Amino acid sequence: MGVNEASRVFKIPSRTLRRRIASGNHQKVSGGKLPALGIENEKRLVRHIQKLEKAGFAPNRTTVRTLAYQFAEKLGLEKHFLGTKGKEKRRL
Repeated sequence: MGVNEASRVFKIPSRTLRRRIASGNHQKVSGGKLPALGIENEKRLVRHIQKLEKAGFAPNRTTVRTLAYQFAEKLGLEKHFLGTKGKEKRRL
């Protein structure tokens, strides 16, 4: 599929597609904050939570926060969290 055809099919300006191809930027980046754990570590945490769900232990919000806090401690990333386990807040 060529750039012009992809532009029509996906309704993206062809100039945007050409710029992304030329710069090697193939990922869409949101304007929001990055995950506190990093993208790869967050994916690892999601996989762990999904394993818990498959085993019949669906964690609630507090449990997920506690898991994230413990995971951050294990990785040495405590500076991203304030407060106690389950009541974390990201520093601005």
